[in-house]
Amino acid sequence: MQTGVVDVNLVTLNEQANLTYINDLIAQKLSGLEQGTLTSADRPFHESEYNG
Repeated sequence: MQTGVVDVNLVTLNEQANLTYINDLIAQKLSGLEQGTLTSADRPFHESEYNG
């Protein structure tokens, strides 16, 4: 919201946020794996990111 323009493109937004895992999650979604499950190694990381 720094520019007053709403941008919903995650790729564009991540250019500023630089969250390394976002590109992996986008790739999963684009390949049709978004209904898949996270590995047990991934889950704690994503939970901590969500919970802040």
